[in-house]
Amino acid sequence: MVYAVSKKTTDAESRYHSSWLELYAIIWSINRLRPFLLGIRFVVVTDCQALIYLNIHKSVKPQIARWYEILQEYDFDIKYRPGSRMAHVDALSRATSDDDAPDESVDAVLSQRAYVFVAMSIQDRVRFMQQGDPSTRERILQLETVGPKTKQAHKDLEVFQVVAGLLYRKYNERLLLVVPNPMRKGVVIAAHDYGGHFATDRTVAKITKHFWFSRLRRYVRQHINMCLECLTHKRPAGKRPGLLHPIPPGNRPFQVVNVDHLGPFETSTQQNKYLLVIVDNLTKYIHLFPCKTTEAKSVIRCITKFIEMRGIPERMITDRGSCFTSHLFELFCKNHQIRHIFNSSRHPQANGQVERANRTIVPLLSMSSEDQRRWDTKVQDVERLLNTAENKSTTRTPYEALHGYQPRFLTGALGALSLNTNEWREPSVVQREVRDAIIKAQQSMVKNYNLKHYQGQEFEPGEIVVMLRAPAQGQPTKLQSKYREKPLQVIEKLPGDTYRVAEVTPEGQSTYATTAHISQLKSWKVLREEGTTDEPNDSSSEADYVEDLPEQDLNSTKV
Repeated sequence: MVYAVSKKTTDAESRYHSSWLELYAIIWSINRLRPFLLGIRFVVVTDCQALIYLNIHKSVKPQIARWYEILQEYDFDIKYRPGSRMAHVDALSRATSDDDAPDESVDAVLSQRAYVFVAMSIQDRVRFMQQGDPSTRERILQLETVGPKTKQAHKDLEVFQVVAGLLYRKYNERLLLVVPNPMRKGVVIAAHDYGGHFATDRTVAKITKHFWFSRLRRYVRQHINMCLECLTHKRPAGKRPGLLHPIPPGNRPFQVVNVDHLGPFETSTQQNKYLLVIVDNLTKYIHLFPCKTTEAKSVIRCITKFIEMRGIPERMITDRGSCFTSHLFELFCKNHQIRHIFNSSRHPQANGQVERANRTIVPLLSMSSEDQRRWDTKVQDVERLLNTAENKSTTRTPYEALHGYQPRFLTGALGALSLNTNEWREPSVVQREVRDAIIKAQQSMVKNYNLKHYQGQEFEPGEIVVMLRAPAQGQPTKLQSKYREKPLQVIEKLPGDTYRVAEVTPEGQSTYATTAHISQLKSWKVLREEGTTDEPNDSSSEADYVEDLPEQDLNSTKV
């Protein structure tokens, strides 16, 4: 250890949010060591998510915005290190002081900062920063050195020019100011954050009207990937991430069932408002149960009736409704040895079997019910019609797939003229055929679905993401943010391109946690270049800079 600094918090500062205090410590320490840190690149090692807190609140909290602006004059990286490896720092932070004099608040200290470059002109400031940047200083030195140069060095320097002590780059018959590393962030913020939050091409085009720096396009893309405003307000166009992972059919009827609520409908004379829909994923047989509420007790009552008719299923697939996530329903499944599987939030296709049934039930029920307050009296008729209609995937009716024959109903006088026989077949044979037909149909669906989707990025545990959110009810949706404004952290990867995520909060507080499909997530992370530096080495050629310039102007670049 070379040097250590510390201070006491004021009475008001001691009540700050823990993440705010961690950020406060970074701001105060950097300001205290300002004479030593200006003009050099350094690393801040911390055991908190201060950088995340800074990016979330930089545009909504005035104090955080001032702190964010102060940090722009430094060239530094923040690295995370677990608290278990920061014991030496924790020990120093708990050391008592004999000085009882209260310290000034951090805002009071920051207000007394002396501006190092107040006496300098803009030209002098940029010249000073270019001389402090090793890559620009080296190029200026080479250009000002008189003497023979190698063919490669001459080629590298041909696109650069020194004017009034400042380094410029020749591009498309213009001279662009070469921005030194410590000033890159400010240039990109001005072009992107204050220039409309446009994508990479437009931001690069705006910058290259006046400025240039090495790895420009890559640096802009990195900045945009870290921009929380862009992450929460924009949805990516084109193919959606996430391939189709169909649920295999069960080996027997009602081994795997899909369950969901449908409604609310108009309150019937029996006070029913909802339908509990249960679909067998092998035979496609449907059971409908009218119910008054969607509470866990009502669900358990309906499923108990189902069990009395069909037995206990091995697996039950539901959404994440409060009735299904309740402790009471969890206990019911445990007592009946039912493996309960949740589909990810706001991703109904994960429970597509029952969702597809719902699309057919609603119009059937609407057309069958002349009196909307007596719709629940038509439920049995709708159930019969659904179970005796041929399924496209199985090419059998659910009734035939379950029992091995078609039931007979009155079909009028012409029905007696039909020559088709309705012989019984062994149900196990029919079910084997049905299972094979479902697997074949699923393979075809996978092929067609995946043509419009792609694998998508694989998130690692610990990675920071934002998640698609439901629009606020009762408000116009056009201008609402599309994603949750608070970032989430990936906890675990689940099957079927699904992830368990939780909110990033200080230790000891309850957290929001859920599961989300890959199509609902976008990554928030720092994209690092290969190696430890963004600058090219001395042997870089013009080809190394191709990515930095708009494609339409490459042919006109002077080399």
